[in-house]
Amino acid sequence: MIRWISCLAALAFSLSPNSSFSQIDTSRNKISPELRAQIAVPSEARHPVTIICSQDTEPPKYLKQIQVMDVAGMRLIRGFLTSREILKAASDPGVEGIFDFGPRTPPSPPDPDVPGIQRKLPGHEEFQKALKQAPPFSEAKKLVEEVSIKENKDWWIKNPLGLEEAWSLGIKGAGVKIAIIDTGVDFANPDLLGTQARDLNPASPHYGWPICFDDRSLSTYYMSHTTEGTWFVDTSSTPPVTINGGVGTANFAIYHGDQTETHTYTFNAESVSGIYRFGIHPDTKLKKDVLNDYSAAVLLVDHPNTAQRGVGYNTVYVDLDGDYDFTDEKPCFRGSEISFRDIWDSAANTAGSDGYPDVSGGMVYFIANGVRNIPTADWLYQASPPANGSLVAFMINDKNERGGNHGTFCASAAVARGIINGGAPGIKPPFQGPGDGMVQGPAPEAKIIAVGNYYVGGTLANFHLFATLGYDGIENTGDEPNLVSMSYGAGDIDNDGWDPHSRLIDKMSLKAPQITWLKSTGNGAPGYSTCTTPSSFRAVTVGACTSYDTCDEYDSLTSTDQILHGDIQSWSGSGPTATGQIGVDVVAHGAWGGGDVTLNEAKDGWKAWDQWGGTSRSCPETAGVAALVCQAYKQANGVWPNSKAVRRILMSSAIDLNYDILRQGSGRIHAGRAVNLARQSKGIQVNPPSWVPGNFRGTEYPGYASLVYPGQAYQKTVDVWNQGAQPISLQVRDNQLEEFGHTDFEINTLATSAEKLDIRQPDYATLFHGPGKNPIPAGTDLIVFEAIYPFEDFDTNYQTGDPGSILPPRENSYRLLIYDWTDVNGNGKLFDDTRGSIPGLVEDGEMDAGEFMRFNYGYNNGTSLRAFVANPLSRYHHGIWVGIQHRKPVSTPVAVKIRIRATYFREVDCPWLQAGVNSLLIPPGQHGYIQLNATIPPNMPLGLYTAKLILQPDPLQQVTDSTVIPVMINVARTLENSNHLIHGVTESAGPFRNTFLSGDFSWEGREESGDGRFFFLDCKSPSHGDYLLTRTTWEDTLPTDIDTLIMGPEKDSFTTPGSPDYHTEFGPIPWFLLAASEALAVPTGGTRLPPVPTVTTRWPH
Repeated sequence: MIRWISCLAALAFSLSPNSSFSQIDTSRNKISPELRAQIAVPSEARHPVTIICSQDTEPPKYLKQIQVMDVAGMRLIRGFLTSREILKAASDPGVEGIFDFGPRTPPSPPDPDVPGIQRKLPGHEEFQKALKQAPPFSEAKKLVEEVSIKENKDWWIKNPLGLEEAWSLGIKGAGVKIAIIDTGVDFANPDLLGTQARDLNPASPHYGWPICFDDRSLSTYYMSHTTEGTWFVDTSSTPPVTINGGVGTANFAIYHGDQTETHTYTFNAESVSGIYRFGIHPDTKLKKDVLNDYSAAVLLVDHPNTAQRGVGYNTVYVDLDGDYDFTDEKPCFRGSEISFRDIWDSAANTAGSDGYPDVSGGMVYFIANGVRNIPTADWLYQASPPANGSLVAFMINDKNERGGNHGTFCASAAVARGIINGGAPGIKPPFQGPGDGMVQGPAPEAKIIAVGNYYVGGTLANFHLFATLGYDGIENTGDEPNLVSMSYGAGDIDNDGWDPHSRLIDKMSLKAPQITWLKSTGNGAPGYSTCTTPSSFRAVTVGACTSYDTCDEYDSLTSTDQILHGDIQSWSGSGPTATGQIGVDVVAHGAWGGGDVTLNEAKDGWKAWDQWGGTSRSCPETAGVAALVCQAYKQANGVWPNSKAVRRILMSSAIDLNYDILRQGSGRIHAGRAVNLARQSKGIQVNPPSWVPGNFRGTEYPGYASLVYPGQAYQKTVDVWNQGAQPISLQVRDNQLEEFGHTDFEINTLATSAEKLDIRQPDYATLFHGPGKNPIPAGTDLIVFEAIYPFEDFDTNYQTGDPGSILPPRENSYRLLIYDWTDVNGNGKLFDDTRGSIPGLVEDGEMDAGEFMRFNYGYNNGTSLRAFVANPLSRYHHGIWVGIQHRKPVSTPVAVKIRIRATYFREVDCPWLQAGVNSLLIPPGQHGYIQLNATIPPNMPLGLYTAKLILQPDPLQQVTDSTVIPVMINVARTLENSNHLIHGVTESAGPFRNTFLSGDFSWEGREESGDGRFFFLDCKSPSHGDYLLTRTTWEDTLPTDIDTLIMGPEKDSFTTPGSPDYHTEFGPIPWFLLAASEALAVPTGGTRLPPVPTVTTRWPH
C-alpha cells in the first residue's frame, strides 16, 4: 500500500542532510525514466540524448557529436553524454528535459495468462510448401478490399457505442487522420489495406506518398551513420547484371541465420539506367518465421513510368516467397506502396489464393531519388537528400521487436474495416461480406499515420514534434494528424502532469490546438492515483470499460444477449493526478475485443485477428469515435474542431456507468450521441464538461492544481446548449456515491493439485445473489467486491515479523471473478458439485455450459483483489456468482482462506455541491445556464472529494440519456508554522476515501500499481531554514507498508515568465519530488517493494 502526500509550497524546502529518509536530487526530475534507468550505475559509456531547452541555452561543452536545432519555439540539442554529464546538464536551469533514444518499456498484456483465440492457422511445414507453390502476384485473386464494401453493420447488436447510429448518418471518419504512436502498423492486413494517410499537398515533395514517421531509423541513420537495426534499407549494392531478353539476373548475398549466402536473383529488365540496386528487408519476423531464417531481398529500380511513379528510382520489389525471383512479386511505388503476397486459401486450408494477403513486406513510404529528402530529416536533422537510389524506407510492424503487434492492434481499434472473419465465434451472426467482419473500428474511412517503433528507439521529443508539425515542420498545413493516439505510459513518475514529458505535450497542444491528443490511463489499478505519464491536462484521457465476451475467449455463453458490458475493468488506471486533475475523461472498451495482428505471425490473412485488451485498446477506439466527431464537425462548420471542442463533445455525449468520476470520468463514449452533437442536430453539449473548483492564490490555471478551503464558497456557470430541433426539458441534480451496507463471506480453497487452472472456468464458485439468496439491497448502484488472503500464503518465503524474508516473486496468487448466470436449460442450477469427485472444487462438467459470463474480474499480483459491478439488480439474468481461480499455484498445494466483502454503494445528494436550479427548459438551438456552487464546510477534512452533476432529460423526449459533469475538489490547508492532521472523522463513505488505503500492490506488475492519495498544503511565507515534517501512521503491522512522498516547487521554463516555453495555463511553478521515505528513493521495478519497517511510523522531511 502506498500513501502519497503532495505538499504545495512557494519555496524550495530545506531538507536535513542527516535525515534517515531520502532527499531527492530534483535535477533528476528532468531526465526521462528510461534514461534514468540507463545511468543508474555510473559509467563512462556515452548515451545518446536529446536536450530540450530554451533557445538561449548553449550546448554543454562536453557534449559529443553535437546537433542543434531550433524548432517549435524551443531548442533541441542532440549528442552523447556520460551518466555524470547527464546529471550535470540536468542541473542547468535553462534545460527543460533530457530525453532518451530508447529502448522503452512496451505495454504488457493486462492478463498475460489469456492464451489468445484458438483458430487453425497453417503449420510451418505446410506453409513452406505453400510458399514454393505460390501463384505470382499478377495471377492471384483480386483483393477482397478492392471489392465494394457492404454497408458497415456492427455485428454485436447490443454494442453500446452507438456506431450504427453514427454510420447511418454517413459519418465514418472520412478525411480524418489518426496518428498511432506505437510499434508501427502492418498495412497489409486486409482490414487495414488502404487506411494509410497520404500527403495530399501538390506543392509538397512528398505529394501522394504515405505519411509515416520512424525516428528510431532517422536517429540511427543520422547520428550513428548506419542503417543496421533500422527500417531503412541500404540499397547501395549494385551487382553486375546479365540481361537476357526481358529478364535480368544478378548475384546478391543475403543472410541465412547469421551467415551470408549468395544467390542469383531474377527480375524484369525494366531499369532506365540499367543499374539495379539490392538490399535486405528489415522485418525479422518475415525472415525467421516466414522464410525459414532467410532474409528477404529487396530490389530497387528506376522504372520508366515516371508520370505515375516519379523520377529517378521509384519502384521496389520484396522477395516475399524466398524463391530468388522478383518477377512474381508485387511492384511497390507511389500510390501502391504496400508489399504483400496471397499464398494461402484459408477456406480450403491449403496453398492457393483467396483474395486475402497472407505475407507482408510492409509499406514503402520513401525512395531516395536524389531530390526528395527523407520526410522530416530536413528540419529535424538538418540533413540533405540521400543519393539517388541509395535508400528505401519501410513502415512495418515487426512482431519480434519490443511491443510486438501492439501498433497494428491499436490501428485496428480505430479504423479496421471489417474485411476478415476467419475463426469468428459461434455467437457472431453469419458473415454478410466485406464490412461485416470480426474487427470493426469506429472510423473505417479515417486514415492512419503510422509512427514507430516508439519502444525500440528514437528520441521521445521527435515523435511529438512530428505529430504536431507533420512532414514540413510547420503546424496546421494539412500533413499532420487531426488526432494522436498514445497507448503507452510510464508508471514510475510520481509527479505525473508536472513532468517534462507531459509538459512537452501540453506545449505542442498549445502550439497546434487543432490537434487532439488522446492518452490511455494505464492498466495499474484497482488503486487510485494510478494514471501513467504523460498526463497532459490538454489531452483526452481514456480508461477501460468491459465487454465480455465478443471473442469467445472467456467463460461460456450461447448468445449475444449474454454479453456483458458497462463496468470499469479492475485494472483501468484511475485518478486523481498529481496536478490535482480528475485523471479520467471518458472510458471505452478495453476489456476486451477483437483486433488485427500482423500477417507474418498469422500467415493467413482471413484469420489475422486476435482478442486483446487494455487501456491500450480503449484509447484508439476513442480516437476512432473522435474521428467521427471531427468529420461531422467539419461538415457542419467548415473547419476542423480544436482539441477543446473534441473533448467537450466526447464528454458531453458519454453514457453514465454509475461509477465514481475518478474511474469513469463522464462515462463511456457514444458515437451516435457524439456525432449528433458535432453536427449540431441533437443532444445537449455542456461547457465546461467538468469542474475542479477553486484556484491557486486567487488565479485559475487550467494546468495547475485548483485548491479550495474550508468555509469558502466557489461558483461556476455551466453553459448547456440544446443542439436539437425540439425544446428539451432537463432535471438537474447532483450526487455522490455512499456506502450503505456490505456482505462478508469466505471461499476456502483446497490443498489439491486437481484445480483446472482454466481461464474459462473458476476453481471455486458460490452463489452470491439469486434463488434463495438475495443480499443485494434495493437501490444499489455499485458493488465493490474485494477478496483478501494472508500474505504468508502469497509469499510463502515470508517469516512472520522478518522484513528481510519479504522477497518477490510471488509463489501463490488468485483471481476474483464475478459472474452473471443465465439459466439457459431451466434446471435452476449452474453448479452441481455432486457431479465430481472432490467436494468444493469445480471440476469438468459441474458447471452448465453456455450459462455463465463474467461481469468483471480482478487479478493484480497481490493479496488484495477487487472487481466492480454497476447496477447489478437490473443487469443480471438469473443469479450472480462469485468465483476464485488459482492463477499461480504454489509447488506444494495449500488450503487458503479467502475472505470476500461485497460493499454496496448508492447515489445520494452531495452536501457540498449545489445547482442553482432543479430543472431547465431550453428552446431548440438555444443555451441554458446552471449556476454551480461548491460550498466547503468549515470542518471539511484535508483531502479530495468527488461528485457528479447529472442532467437528465424528461421521459419521452428526443434525447433520453443523461449527461454527467464530473466535479472534484482538492480541500487544502495553509501551512504557516502549524500542523495539520489528516483524518476522516466527517469523511463521506464513498469508494474513494482520503484516510483509507487498499493493499493494491502488484509484484512483478506495474510501477504505478498501489493505492495513492494527494494532500495539498500551501506555505506562503516560510522563514529561512524552516522544515516541513510529515508523520504517517497506520493501524496494521508487518507486512503492511505506507510510503510518504513530499512534492514541492522547482523552477522550470514552462512556468517562468519571459521564457519562450512560458504560458499562463501552466501556472506559477511546477512540483517535483523533493523528499520521500526510503522505499521510493530508488525504484526497483514492478510495484516498488520497500524494506518494510518494524514500526508503523514514517518521518520523511
